[in-house]
Amino acid sequence: MAEKIFNILLVEDDEAQAALIARKFKHSKKPFELTIVDTPAQAIDYLDRESVDLIFVDIFHPDSVSVDTFFKGKLTTKYPIVVITDYGDEVRVVKTMKAGAMDYIVKSSENISDLPHVAERTLRDWDLIVKRRQAKQALRAANQQLTATNQQLTANEQQLRAANQQLSANEQQLRAANQQLSANEQQLRAANQQLSANEQQLRAANQQLSANEQQLRAANQQLTANEQQLRAANQQLEAANQQLIAAEQQLREEINRAQQYLDIAGAIILAINANGNVGLINQKGCEILGYSKEQILGKNWFSNFLPAWHRNETKLTFSKLMENNIGPVEHHENPIITSKGEEKLIAWHNTVIRDDMGNITGTLASGTDITEQRQAEKKLQEYQQQLRFLASELSLTEERQRRHMSTLLHDNIGQVLALSKIKLGSIRQMVDTNEHRKSMDELGSMIDEAIKFTRTLTFELSPPILYELGLQAALEWLVDKTGQQHGLEVNFMDSPVESSISTDIQVLFFQAVRELLINVAKHARASKVNISLKQQDDKIEISVTDNGIGFDYAKVKSSTRPAGFGLFNIRERLTFMGGDFQIDTHPAKGTTIKLSAPIKGE
Repeated sequence: MAEKIFNILLVEDDEAQAALIARKFKHSKKPFELTIVDTPAQAIDYLDRESVDLIFVDIFHPDSVSVDTFFKGKLTTKYPIVVITDYGDEVRVVKTMKAGAMDYIVKSSENISDLPHVAERTLRDWDLIVKRRQAKQALRAANQQLTATNQQLTANEQQLRAANQQLSANEQQLRAANQQLSANEQQLRAANQQLSANEQQLRAANQQLSANEQQLRAANQQLTANEQQLRAANQQLEAANQQLIAAEQQLREEINRAQQYLDIAGAIILAINANGNVGLINQKGCEILGYSKEQILGKNWFSNFLPAWHRNETKLTFSKLMENNIGPVEHHENPIITSKGEEKLIAWHNTVIRDDMGNITGTLASGTDITEQRQAEKKLQEYQQQLRFLASELSLTEERQRRHMSTLLHDNIGQVLALSKIKLGSIRQMVDTNEHRKSMDELGSMIDEAIKFTRTLTFELSPPILYELGLQAALEWLVDKTGQQHGLEVNFMDSPVESSISTDIQVLFFQAVRELLINVAKHARASKVNISLKQQDDKIEISVTDNGIGFDYAKVKSSTRPAGFGLFNIRERLTFMGGDFQIDTHPAKGTTIKLSAPIKGE
């Protein structure tokens, strides 16, 4: 691949000086292409048409207003600018450094000869600045977001466990009520059978009494004997009546006991006959509906106790069930209407009632009011959505704050250090001993190190490449940095994408890819990583594939370790933005993770 040619723009009105500088760059070993203009206005006009990699500008220009205007625009944020000055004009140098100039050089034959090396050093520093502005955009946001989301997840799990325990308890109570109801039905049938037997005995006794009366009329002569037989028959009849009374009393007691069992049940117990009329309801059902038993029993269930919008559908289903055209619906949910006009959602457990011939004569159902449960589930979903929004907004807010801090660091501390260096250069010219000059040089080296460290810290705190050049350039920088730091072969393949990608989506994708590359370096034992970026319709897709050892995603997803929670955090933020997160991994077979989201975000 041919070596990159760096385009340099020189603003110099002195033709001899410009020719000297041109010769120095022409004989440089590095591939430089020098363009020379006389005035800052010509430079601005040239930059509107062409792009350069570095600008040298002589601030000692006759048109000083034009020079100042040159530094008031946004050129210092787009290009590295080095000012050329003479000794004794520290004030203008400081103004240009504050305005955004990257460095300065004092005009001398030695320094002019060294301009190609200055250009190389400045381009290296600018490249570091461009690359490092992204390195620390969201470092603090990630830890705080992880902690807050983990706490919320723990609270949500505790609520879910409590809800499941309550549901299990309700199911157990329902089963117990059904078992008790079955036992009561068996007792009721036994009592009916006993009543039938007593009635048969009573008919037999009546028949015997009629026969005795006929014998009495036919044979008055045997009156005394017949009277004795009649007394015996009367005694038998009295005993039978007493048995019948006792059986009726026992039946009433059993009915009352069964009703008491139904009334203490924690769910609605409801019996409906084939016509849809209520034949049985317990106290819980009356409480939920807001009516007394007298106001409910005998009334049509569908016409009186279901919302109008739901009646026809439920009536049709019930009719088909009574005609045996559909199988029994054991479980279903439907709303009821209370005396106050409120709708309540009931979860029903149904069974059909059959006669001795096996014909369906009605239904028996137990129902649980799940209105509050459904409302709580809806509220929980709303809270989860709000938490996703707050977590995403917190991350973006911290990203903005870090960028603001980086700007303050550059514009204040960096400029103060630059001014100190200029002042030190002026003082050095006034020192007449070698010992003092040596101390001045050491102090100058220390200031240079401080300036270099400040620039590095500014870049790492909030790298601007993501905001200034976009997601593709930022990912290229991230790939280079990760490969160098961890000794990985990282390949980046991209295709043309729209330039109007939402800033939030770009930040999210950049942070996600960085998190995935860190996981690969720490855990995957991989030697190669492939990253691809492409646009599908109105979505941006990124895939990260490594040749590492893979992992068990189910275990990682349920883990509270940072690696597992990082994947969870990426998935949750993508979901909130309207995106998707897919992972394909198996132990010893590597891992592929695909991220996608709308270009504009949701």
